[in-house]
Amino acid sequence: MEGLEGEVAVQTGDLLPCRICGRTFFPAALKKHGPICQKTSAKKRKTFDSSRQRAEGTDIPTVKPLKPRPEPPKKPSNWRRKHEEFIATIRAAKGLNLKDGGKLPPPPPPSYDPGCILLQYKPAAVKKMPSAVSAPPSSSRLPQPSGVSKTVVGMK
Repeated sequence: MEGLEGEVAVQTGDLLPCRICGRTFFPAALKKHGPICQKTSAKKRKTFDSSRQRAEGTDIPTVKPLKPRPEPPKKPSNWRRKHEEFIATIRAAKGLNLKDGGKLPPPPPPSYDPGCILLQYKPAAVKKMPSAVSAPPSSSRLPQPSGVSKTVVGMK
């Protein structure tokens, strides 16, 4: 144990900062650190791709990363207008006195919603098929076999 204490040299003194990275070192260590720090700061490091490293040495092909898809434009929300219409309808309904037996007033007209397009449905014209002459109705909707017979291999 006493032999180890003699080999360990404890440096005392002031720590000096590195000109490049700002870390502090003892003067002897700073002489060694300076050129190494200058060399590493001049290089631009590549972005690490873990999928390429995992696939290295296997049959898995390296896949290029997908670009994120742009989000579709969001429609402006009109919840506030809908809410105000709802509140107005409720207040109008509270003001009615149903005990008198009067008729209900018509509801307030709905406001125009530019986001909603109403199309009128027009059914397609039905085409009549010529009637088949003496064709017996089929009991199944499945296609019926033709006159060709099927043979099963291996059966006697």
